[in-house]
Order: sequence, then C-alpha cells, then structure tokens
Amino acid sequence: MTANQSVRHHINPRHLLARFENDGGGLTVVRRSPWIVLHNQAPESVGYIKRHNSRRNPGGSWSDEGEQILANMDAAGAAEIDEAIRFGIDADAESHPRLLDMDLEHRANLQLFVATMMVRTPSFRARFDESALPTLIEDMRGRLDERLAAGEIDPQTYKTLTDAFETPGQVKLDAPENRHVDVMVPLIAKVAMRLHLDTLVGVRRFAEPLLVTAGEPVVVFPSADFSQGRSAGEFLFAADESPIQSWQEMSTLLDQVDAKLRTLAALAIAIDPHTLLMMFNADTDDGGKSAFVTSRVPAEALAGVVNVLATGSSLWVAGRDDCEFMALIVKSAHEYGAS
Repeated sequence: MTANQSVRHHINPRHLLARFENDGGGLTVVRRSPWIVLHNQAPESVGYIKRHNSRRNPGGSWSDEGEQILANMDAAGAAEIDEAIRFGIDADAESHPRLLDMDLEHRANLQLFVATMMVRTPSFRARFDESALPTLIEDMRGRLDERLAAGEIDPQTYKTLTDAFETPGQVKLDAPENRHVDVMVPLIAKVAMRLHLDTLVGVRRFAEPLLVTAGEPVVVFPSADFSQGRSAGEFLFAADESPIQSWQEMSTLLDQVDAKLRTLAALAIAIDPHTLLMMFNADTDDGGKSAFVTSRVPAEALAGVVNVLATGSSLWVAGRDDCEFMALIVKSAHEYGAS
C-alpha cells in the first residue's frame, strides 16, 4: 500500500465502480453539498474518504492497520459478481428474477461483498453514532424506573434525574475516538454470516442500462413494502421497540445486530447498469412476498425504486451517460447550480 493509498481509503471497490463506466471509459459522477458534475472519472478516483479507517495513535500519528485489513476485502465477490451477471444473461432474468445457482463458498464471497458495502459507509457510521446517546438515555431511564419501583431512590431524586435525561445537552456521551475502526471487521463478519445463513440470492436483468451506483449502494427492505427501503445504517439503528445499543460491549452489540438482521425481508444492490442483485430472507413471510413483488414489478419501476433509495442516502452517484436516471440526476444538479 503506497502512502497515497493509505490516506485515500476506498469505501466502494474499484471492481464495482468500473462496471458502470461509459463505453469509452470513465464514469459520470454527481456530488452534492455542493453540487458538482464530473465527467470521465477513473473508478479509483471515486468512492474514497481520506483516513476513513485510520487509527490515531496517542502521540498524534496515524496507523493504517485497519485500512490494510479492510483493503484485503476489496476484491471479495469480484469473480462472483461476474458470475452473477453472466447467470442473469444466460437464465433470461429480464422477464423476472432468477435465483442464483452458486455453491456455498462462492455465495459466501458474494455475501461478504454485500456486507462490506453495508457497513463501511459514512452513513452507517453516522447512524451508529446518532443512535448511541438516545438508547443510552433510554436504558438509564429504564434502570431508574426499576430503582424507584423497588424503593431504592426517593421521588424527588427520581424527578431530578428524569428532568436531566429529558433536557437536551444535560447528558453527554464521550465516544472513543477509534470506535468505528474497532468494530468494523466484527460487524462485517456478523452481517456476512447472517446473510449467508438466511438469504437466497437472485438477479434481475434489465435490457437497458437503468441502474446507477452510489455512495450507499445497498438498499435494505424491512418488509415487502419497497417504498420503505433504506440504507443499512438506517435499518439497523432505527429507533424501534428493540433498538441496537451501539455503546454496548462488542458481544452484546453483535448479538443485537444479528437479531435485527433476522427481521429484514430483502436487500438489493446494482452490480452493473443492467443487473440488480437481490437477497431474500427465506425465514420471513415478507422475504417471500418481496421475491414475488420483484417478479411482478416492471423493470423501469424496480430500477427506479432502487436508484431513488440508494441515491437518496448518498453524497454522490455515478453511472453511464446513456442511463436515463443518471441523465436526470445530471440535469437536476445543473439546475441546482452545479458547475
């Protein structure tokens, strides 16, 4: 790994981005905040964040050990994606999705690739952090209620503490600086394992280049209602009845992530402009319904839903000039004043 590579940590691997290049080479990329349109971009110049996986040492220097471990995963699933694309062509997956006939080892590589795309993103980290304080306060509030019921604290102390919990800024959580790097590999392994145990893999092929890729390429469907699709971070760290407590020790955190993953219905990721890779949870009713819905929805509608949901969670989108959705994004960016 060169010095420049150690600073530019890629979230989206080159082998995925390269599949969305124009026939003459290069990607069209639209970034927002601020809006910028870029043409003829090399895949390696897209999808990276500086020092995303670096660890800051006590003396202020940087360690890239975490990035080196994750970089070893960059090629995960590349050969299997090629196989999935060929399968979609050979199996006539344009009419409806086809379940991928792949041995367990190769399917595991494909699911490891998807897991890395779910966990390594900046949106995942943001949701991980945002969920920490509210779930900690909720846990503390529950313990306080138990102590009041047991007569271990008086009502006045209870009121003082609950008022503090409910006042913004009164309770603060000092998060460890390297928390994301510490949990990244265990989380990827947990997600990959649960996908491998629970999901069936299918592909849907489109005759036209309808799909784009983006900073948050995986769309997770909690149910068979595809309008409720969201990023992996939004799904895992949603404020629901059993929220994941990202401040917990590693074993508890991984158990909570595993439990939440068991409830997903399906997920989708564009693996080239013509091919949508999907995983359906065979252990849930909504997983079966999702497979049925995918087979009934017209190609343009299915691609549109996945494109909108993926790009809505992303700071950038990339694709081919002859993709109608990409052209629409470029046009919109220019209307917002993009250079």
